[in-house]
Amino acid sequence: MEEKPTGKFADFVGQAPPDIPRGSRSIPWKALILTFLGLVLLCFLVTSLTLLYVDRSIAREQPVIEEVANEFMRAMAARDTTTAYAMFSQRAQRQVPKDALDKLVQGRQYALFDGFQKAEVTGIKLSRGIFTNPNLPQGVFAVATGVVHYENDLTGQFNMVLEKEEGRWRIHNFHVTVPVEKFP
Repeated sequence: MEEKPTGKFADFVGQAPPDIPRGSRSIPWKALILTFLGLVLLCFLVTSLTLLYVDRSIAREQPVIEEVANEFMRAMAARDTTTAYAMFSQRAQRQVPKDALDKLVQGRQYALFDGFQKAEVTGIKLSRGIFTNPNLPQGVFAVATGVVHYENDLTGQFNMVLEKEEGRWRIHNFHVTVPVEKFP
C-alpha cells in the first residue's frame, strides 16, 4: 500500500500547484499613487527649504554688500583712492593697478562719483564657484546691482562683483553708469 504524505502540502502531491491570486503578487495601484505623491511632496519640501535658505542668505548679506558699495562710492567721491583700493580683493588688486582708480577721479571720469549721496542695492545673486581661470572670483561671490543717488535728484546704476575673503566682502570689479547730464 502506498503511503500518503502528510503535512501542509499533502493535498497537492501529484497535482499542479494551486493558483496564487494575482493581486498578492503585484503592487496595488493605490500604493503606487501614494508613493508617487510622497516623492512629489518630498521634492517640493526640499526645494522650498533650499529657496528659504537662499532668501535668508540674501537678506542677511544685502545690508553688508550695500555698505561696501556705499563705502567705495564715498571714498571715490572724496578722491580717496587708497581707501577705495583697499576694498578690492587680493585677486582684483593683482589685475587692476591703483593708478586705474586714480585716473577715475580726474577729469571727466570724476562725474561718476561727484555729488554722490547713496548707493542702494536692488538685486543680489549669490553663488559659489571654483573656476579654472584664476582671475575670476573663487569661492563665495555675489553680483550686486543697484541705483546710485546723486545731488539734484540724479540717479545712475551700478554693478559690482564681490568675493568673500576671510569672511569679508571685497570688490572684484565695479561698473557705474550715470546720466549724460552729469558730464560737464
